[in-house]
Amino acid sequence: MKLVNASFPVLFATLALSSPPAAQSLIVVDNAGSGDFETIQAAVDAASDGDVLRILSGQTKYATFIIDDKSLTLIGDGSPSMTGGAVINLSSSRSVSIDGLSFTSEVLVENNLGPVWLEDLEGLTQGFFFIPPSPCVSLINNSAVSITRCNFEGYPAIHSSATDVFVHDSVIKGSDGGEGVIVHNAIAPAQPCVEFDGSRGSDGISLTDSSFLFLTNTVVQAGDGGDGGTCQSVLCNHCSDCTNTGDGGHGISIGPGSAAEHLDTTLVRGLAGNIAAGCAGGQDGGFASLIFPGTITELLGDSVSFEASSLTQVGANLSLKFTGEPLGHLVYLQVATDQNPLFFPAWQGAWLIDQAAPLFYMGFIPASGELERSPLLKPLGIPLINLYAQGIFVDFPGGITTLQLSSPSLMVLFE
Repeated sequence: MKLVNASFPVLFATLALSSPPAAQSLIVVDNAGSGDFETIQAAVDAASDGDVLRILSGQTKYATFIIDDKSLTLIGDGSPSMTGGAVINLSSSRSVSIDGLSFTSEVLVENNLGPVWLEDLEGLTQGFFFIPPSPCVSLINNSAVSITRCNFEGYPAIHSSATDVFVHDSVIKGSDGGEGVIVHNAIAPAQPCVEFDGSRGSDGISLTDSSFLFLTNTVVQAGDGGDGGTCQSVLCNHCSDCTNTGDGGHGISIGPGSAAEHLDTTLVRGLAGNIAAGCAGGQDGGFASLIFPGTITELLGDSVSFEASSLTQVGANLSLKFTGEPLGHLVYLQVATDQNPLFFPAWQGAWLIDQAAPLFYMGFIPASGELERSPLLKPLGIPLINLYAQGIFVDFPGGITTLQLSSPSLMVLFE
């Protein structure tokens, strides 16, 4: 690894000239009609490996899209909303990055040998009446998925099967259970009413089939159980006096062969629903639920973070922010054109970019705990480049005794 003390213009010029461009074309998607395409799927189908889709926030929601074995970056401009999305069947030489979008239906990431990067996403799946919602994010049989500064809620918020998952600076919440109901049987009025107990609150994250999970600076909250209910209609016939409450969900549910490690992370269990008078109550969930031989390990220490502006045009200023120990860290920035996820426990974190990339000295964390930089982006010499960036924090006052990896950020720079 090479340490470089360089100015910002030298930093980006060096990357642009020494690294092959990770992006070929910038494709604008606007469902109001002012872009190259009006639907995301049409843009995905027309794009070539390495292209960037800039998705403008339109007046209406975008439809679900599928990326099938193609290297692409999707980046939202104005937090555009869409139904759902899927990334499937990536070969080991391909990768996908999705940044700055909002979803109202499940995001599916399945059967990918190449890495998938999810950043600054909002996702909320909703149920109907007593029917629980679907998972917000389903990760099934993937090599590696990174999740940074995302806010997900679903049933569960994240389901991971046979996948390594790295979560930074996020809020992950399982949905609350549906309330118990007793309703009049309109189809057969003489028969007893239709009854449903309050349903169980969802787990925040569910790990199965030898998944691995690393969490840092994240809140994982389980859903509360649904309340018990009583019949409120005079039309009810032969009904029970009440329905039972639902159990609370678990913060993380860890199946056999799966493991989780977390740093500076809060796990919140779900509570049982409220009990109707004279009715049975449910049970609170756990902060974590283990099925042997699953494991969960809490790492000691505080997390460090890095955040950058995601889409910047030449002539504008980038925004870079490093958060760490006040008066306690020297900061280096590592920037690469490739994803390369690797859990690195010796450095209290996950390395998500090319570890051979050079490090650029950024400065010293001041008393405020935040180091900010806003360099002017000068001409790149190429039309477009994707950069994956991550901070490396060095414990300076006590000597170089600890090294920490920050949360990552995607930066798309264009002429």
